[in-house]
Amino acid sequence: MLDILVKNPFLLRAILGLFLASFASATMGTFTMLRGISFLTAEVAHAALGGAALGIFLQSIGLIGDLDPFYIALIFSITTALFTGYAGEKESIRMETAIGVSFAISMSIAVTLMGMIPSEKLPKIWGYLIGDILLLTYNDLQILFLVTLIVVITTTIFCREFAYISFDIEGAESMGLNVKLYQYLMLFLAALAIVTATKTIGSILVYAFMIAPSAIAAEIASSVPGIMIISLLISIICGLIGLKLSLILNIAPSGLIGLILSITYLVVTMIIKTIKKH
Repeated sequence: MLDILVKNPFLLRAILGLFLASFASATMGTFTMLRGISFLTAEVAHAALGGAALGIFLQSIGLIGDLDPFYIALIFSITTALFTGYAGEKESIRMETAIGVSFAISMSIAVTLMGMIPSEKLPKIWGYLIGDILLLTYNDLQILFLVTLIVVITTTIFCREFAYISFDIEGAESMGLNVKLYQYLMLFLAALAIVTATKTIGSILVYAFMIAPSAIAAEIASSVPGIMIISLLISIICGLIGLKLSLILNIAPSGLIGLILSITYLVVTMIIKTIKKH
């Protein structure tokens, strides 16, 4: 196995990227699901697409030099997530509206700039939309590692506070917890985790990768750490299976990984409901 990875560095990078994205999704994917803001995933993922298009456009006209468009996508996504949190501080309806508006803005920017970007650079944008884990570079892995490290360490430190505001935000506020601060911190980390997953498997499938493992784990485990651990294992196992099948069948791995995760969620949900009925 080691010889195969040495001879095929693209496969090694894909596996490393899969592990990094799994850690990011297992941590913040759990809290976005428990907090009831899983819809934020789709919004931030498409914000990353718009941000990447903006970064590539700025790069093509020489305004940012050789700066990786990923950083523009990262800033764009974080700004979008924080704006959504600000708009929805009082009412969930406002948050849904903010998500809809942000989604429209991001996609409008992406579509508009795609007509202004040199054709040879368009595949970079499609990479954010569709994603191909086999095309990750070592520079991508360095960025993903740094982002994942920040997400995992910070989530571990503030795990209890995030759990409080996820399950009982009014109770947490009555206990004197700075709910607004922790909510914004959660949105910030969620944006980092989502962009990491988007960079790995693309914005189309990031929703399944960020939410499905945590949703499956929540059907099995009852504690937050338990959900995170099971979610991590599910992400890695389904990801490796999808990657293996993609090499055998010679098709895109991202689609298979998303499909396997979705089917797993449906199967586990049906099994759990059947058990509960009996």
